[in-house]
Amino acid sequence: MNRQLAMSGQLPKISFPVFSGDPLKYTTWYSSFSALIDSKPMDVWTKLNFLHQYISGKPKHVVEQYMLIGTENAFQFARSLLQERYGNCNVVGTAVMNKLENWPKTGIREAESLRDRSDFLQNIIAPRESTPSLAVLDFVKENVKTLNKLPLQIQNKWRGIVQWCGVSKGDVANPTFAEFASVVKECAEKANIPEFEELSKTKEFVRSRGPFRRSPRGEEAVSFGTHVSDRMQLPRDKAKMRNLQPVPKRRVRRKRPKHVCFAKQNIT
Repeated sequence: MNRQLAMSGQLPKISFPVFSGDPLKYTTWYSSFSALIDSKPMDVWTKLNFLHQYISGKPKHVVEQYMLIGTENAFQFARSLLQERYGNCNVVGTAVMNKLENWPKTGIREAESLRDRSDFLQNIIAPRESTPSLAVLDFVKENVKTLNKLPLQIQNKWRGIVQWCGVSKGDVANPTFAEFASVVKECAEKANIPEFEELSKTKEFVRSRGPFRRSPRGEEAVSFGTHVSDRMQLPRDKAKMRNLQPVPKRRVRRKRPKHVCFAKQNIT
């Protein structure tokens, strides 16, 4: 025992972040606090002060009321209340769904953003098993909300997987959320290959599709890479467009002359 304490005294001090009330970060924070503070042989008052030190914001206001109680169960009550408000599976599930819905759309050239999205999806796989509210992620229709914010190439690839799963396994079978996260991870790894980093930095050029501009008389206007003189400019108004169309020639009906009857005259 003394040897273990001596060895632990030689180890560097481990610091962990302060919990500010994000349910998605509560599990990591609580694991660090339990290993570094709660498991140590110290009285409950010291643990309560450490708990108050490593939280901020709304969680800090929750713990402050128990510091004024003055009983030995204050630390247990404070820790249980934090678990109920920020570690509850329903609270964590709601926070995950809200982050997925509010995540900004990822472009085809945004490799770093695609990697962050992939990492977040991978972090959901573990708590999904213990969080009943996250079971809806196994439905393809629910994943469409996340898929709609990914590049078109990933959307087409996932469509192919869903179609193949329906053909091979039946209409009832659907690919799981773990398969969806695996597809996004594979595409994110391809987008972040170091040798192709310069391609991710280049911006896409989108050709404008604005209306034609009229140029001054005698000058030429350039539109979509073609030189168009002012005489060849297309009018914007549809009425003028109709006037430019050739007028069909009217068919003139010739009047037939009336039949003239000449009476036979007797010539003597």
